[in-house]
Amino acid sequence: MKTKLIFSFILLFFLIACSNTEEEIIELQSDDGFEQIADFLDQNDVLVLGESTHGSEDIDHLKLELIEYLNQHSNYNVLALESSKAELNYYNSKANDLTPEIIQNEAVADMFRRDSFNQLFEDVYSRSIELEIQGINWQPVVYNNSHFNAYYSENIAKEIAPYNEDSANSFLQNEYRIREISKDTVFIDGYNLPFDELNEIQTGYEKILSSEYFNELDESTREFIKNRITILDGPLSVDFAGQYDNADDDYYSRRGLGMFNNVSELVEDGNKVILWVHNFHILKNPSSVSYPNDEQGEYMAQEFNSLGLYLDQADFKTYMIGVYFNQANQFDSLYFENEDLEHITDENYLEGILSGYDKEKIFIDLDSAEWSKETLNSYHEGFIEQQFIPREQYDGIIYIDKIEN
Repeated sequence: MKTKLIFSFILLFFLIACSNTEEEIIELQSDDGFEQIADFLDQNDVLVLGESTHGSEDIDHLKLELIEYLNQHSNYNVLALESSKAELNYYNSKANDLTPEIIQNEAVADMFRRDSFNQLFEDVYSRSIELEIQGINWQPVVYNNSHFNAYYSENIAKEIAPYNEDSANSFLQNEYRIREISKDTVFIDGYNLPFDELNEIQTGYEKILSSEYFNELDESTREFIKNRITILDGPLSVDFAGQYDNADDDYYSRRGLGMFNNVSELVEDGNKVILWVHNFHILKNPSSVSYPNDEQGEYMAQEFNSLGLYLDQADFKTYMIGVYFNQANQFDSLYFENEDLEHITDENYLEGILSGYDKEKIFIDLDSAEWSKETLNSYHEGFIEQQFIPREQYDGIIYIDKIEN
């Protein structure tokens, strides 16, 4: 009887202790909050900062403040952007001869050319801070209208021309073609890659690689040519990421595995990395995400292997943070132009749960939040309704209650 009584007290104590587990919530309004989150995230090799839209400078500013703090206090030394590795490597190698404005305008994707990033590029390329900017995307930089006369392509063509003018012209044509194909994969739903054309493009780069003059070219040019071949022989090859019946699933799987390979290289080189990518790329289990609106779901890739899935299975230590907002004024995204989005309080929605904390900007570790183990609805780009269990997709969440630009 005495043994049973002791056991009952132990069980009761255990249940009380479990029920009183404190949620790990950090308010991101001051250096004190950044200090707490830095302490919490310090031991990771890779910190992933997502975002539910690429279109908000308010989100940019919060993430950039956090990145600066983590760079100074937690030794994160690389900011890896969802932008092309080849272009950024080339421009980084020429940084002493270029202005930060040229690098920002030509070497990165559209969303990183907003004014909110100006100071970051100025600080990095003036060496005011000890932080590198690298690209993890294998896709050539995407412009809505492909630039034919970008600095890097003109410079490389001029370098090749004295040896072989036909090869220089071929290089320019192939750069234009590969960027046009890359643009179409982003902006055309259900786009199927033209593998015959891609093989022709690869042959053009390989002719330069096998030429007698190749080793006479600048090292940055040689690396650029090799990188283009790596892309064409890898992410843009037929079976790179497996077989998919759906073109969008195929595209996002190629993006996921290609970006993961580039992240792995950065970690293997001894870097401590912060990734800046969209929430959609860092879902750990995208196939478990459902779409209550069937019509919306038809436009979304659903059975693909994401960057988040590969990172979750990696040997190095990674912490993935989804970034969400609630209310918005004059919101622009893929689906809206200057729309006002109402404040969500319905606790069937992730945004509604997070608004219940009544804080403007918070970080929450999902392991400490019971609600994160329940199925909730949420919004992708403020419009596409998704349904998922938050803890299955992210390790933590940063929440901004209202964005105004």
